[in-house]
Amino acid sequence: MNQPTIKIDDMPLERSIIATLINSPGLIKLGKIEAEWFAPNYRNIVKTLIQENGDFSGSAEFVSKFNFQHGGEISNDTWDAILQYDFSQNEHVSQLYEADIILMRNQHQRIEAASAAFDYASDPNTNNLDRLKKQLDMVNNKISKPHKSMSQLYDEMKTKLYSDTPEGIKTYSNLDDALNGGIRGNNLFVIGARPAVGKSAFSANLAIQSLRSDPKLKLDIFSLEMGDSEIYDRIGAMISAIPARKFYNANKQMNEKEKLKVLASMKFLNDNRLTIYKNIESSGEITGTIRQRAADCQSGHYMAIVDYLQLVHSDSKSDTRSTEVGSITRELKKATQELDIPIVLLSQLNRASQQRQSNDLADLRESGSIEQDANKVAFLSNVDDQANDDNFQVVCLDIKKNREGKLTKLYFNFYKDTQKFAERF
Repeated sequence: MNQPTIKIDDMPLERSIIATLINSPGLIKLGKIEAEWFAPNYRNIVKTLIQENGDFSGSAEFVSKFNFQHGGEISNDTWDAILQYDFSQNEHVSQLYEADIILMRNQHQRIEAASAAFDYASDPNTNNLDRLKKQLDMVNNKISKPHKSMSQLYDEMKTKLYSDTPEGIKTYSNLDDALNGGIRGNNLFVIGARPAVGKSAFSANLAIQSLRSDPKLKLDIFSLEMGDSEIYDRIGAMISAIPARKFYNANKQMNEKEKLKVLASMKFLNDNRLTIYKNIESSGEITGTIRQRAADCQSGHYMAIVDYLQLVHSDSKSDTRSTEVGSITRELKKATQELDIPIVLLSQLNRASQQRQSNDLADLRESGSIEQDANKVAFLSNVDDQANDDNFQVVCLDIKKNREGKLTKLYFNFYKDTQKFAERF
């Protein structure tokens, strides 16, 4: 009996997936793709996409890298046929990609099941029966393949032992040191504070420090409390060292020299690396936007800040606010893992924390899920100091949970009039 040719003519689907990954490299971090799903003539392209892990910018760079490794294996006509599918500008590109991946995986599983059925019909032995049962279970979603094989994990360990670990996103030198080289991907970093301590200002300072340290970084701030213009004014005060109060009715409050200083100092933000989102309040909208934005960035060059947790609501119905918060933090945590990105999440503290000088993890409002999902937790609080006055405050960032670094207290000078945080040595 000759094995039948099992073929589903779905080249547009394969090309669409490949083109999407070439034009939106960050989507590869979702980690749901395998080269064996694709036709033989496309497998080396997919293997190269997996190998590069999003570390390229656009189709020209990827095609150049592929041709360097594989010569003229893919013709120009084939590249043209692939790259005609460009959904990178579609606001739902990540959802389209995930839908295509589901179709592609299901198609591959059906082909494998049909092949196993033919082998068993030709030779009904125990091994062929076991293989058929396994393939049918996979088609019916009864079992799933492990995300990484032991051999893949072993290879990663070898690389880790003999290669330098990539640095994280740099902010303040004392914080970078505490976090073992900066804010890294695959991390949910929760910063808790009581009202009026300056957590929004601190996160904005983190944003500016990181953008200055990495010219390739793209950063999103999801502000549920302040408008984008208000945040931009605060950033203007930080960068220009001109008091924030002067940005209200600036035409009358500032002289010409100050106006020119603001424009000159803010110019580096005109390259669209910073985006401020307002009126996005659901966890689904926030993570959907993060997925889309991260997909357009090179590996290690994206960060999101969410200000703040207690104003976010979940898309799924929950009986209690604590359950809803758990759903939100898990969704954000999942995004950090799948996209290998950091998310900084600001949080309020519960009322009981006001009775104590120091804070611990239980002081986070609806704390259970936050403690569990966060890789890092720090508390921002005011410090009694004789230098404090109406426009100056010593502030402590107390790191209470840090899976990849040390637990420590870091001190900053907070200049209230300009909203600037500076390291205190």
